[in-house]
Amino acid sequence: MKAISVLFAFLLFLFCSSFAKPTFAVDLVINEFSSDTLGTESDPDWIEIYNNGTENIDLSLYRIRDNSATNKLDLSETIDPKSFKAFDWSNKLNKPGDSIRLLLISNEENIIDEISYGDKGSVSVPSSGQSSGRKTDGVSEWVIFSSSSKESTNNTSAIIPSPTLTLTPTPSPTKVPTPTKTPTPTKSPTNPPTPTTKTPTPTKTQALTKKLIGSISPSKEKTKNILGESTASISAGPTKEPQKVTKVLAASENRISQILIGIGFAFLIACGIVAGVQKIKKDRLINE
Repeated sequence: MKAISVLFAFLLFLFCSSFAKPTFAVDLVINEFSSDTLGTESDPDWIEIYNNGTENIDLSLYRIRDNSATNKLDLSETIDPKSFKAFDWSNKLNKPGDSIRLLLISNEENIIDEISYGDKGSVSVPSSGQSSGRKTDGVSEWVIFSSSSKESTNNTSAIIPSPTLTLTPTPSPTKVPTPTKTPTPTKSPTNPPTPTTKTPTPTKTQALTKKLIGSISPSKEKTKNILGESTASISAGPTKEPQKVTKVLAASENRISQILIGIGFAFLIACGIVAGVQKIKKDRLINE
């Protein structure tokens, strides 16, 4: 069991490390951008990169892409620790909304940082003369600055407060009373005739009929006896519980647990092999 635990921990470490970004890439972030510009040489769109680490980073290994499949901007120069580099990008950023992705040139599937704004994400769109950036350099919260802080810290920039939405109350409809109908009076006849009722006298035939019916109707005691016999005949005896079914279910559960354990070990070994191959490729890439 101890050997299996050590093997499991080693495979888990390889699996997690294969998906981790290189240490030098984690320190780079998109820190600020401006998209509502004239798109000319004197007023272009731009993106600012910030080095949040403690070592110099070669930016020529990275590029920027937007939401399109063709637009790209390859970076250059070296960025110092806790420093900024802004790159002009003509008129490539869409004003209503777009995505800005910082990628590794050798492997564009490795996204270093990504910001989506406007109708493409949750970050607000800056207006003309403004910029959108992190409230604190390198921190995740994004705000709108009244004026850009291109290639300088965002920590002291003036922030435009987000507008607060006011809800307009919906008037409730008033109930209209339903009109009631006035009953039409009915004419009553004048001097209505008084009905006369005659009391029928019982005949000899009716008396004989009552005697016959009384002799034919069954007594209450006989009815009780009949009902008692029918109730006793309906009662059923207890049924025995199926013991064989319980034994079969217990055996099938043991087989299922053994199969799941085998599949888990096979998955861990496969993940370890894949992680090792990816780590070797990344080490070769960094060495090149």
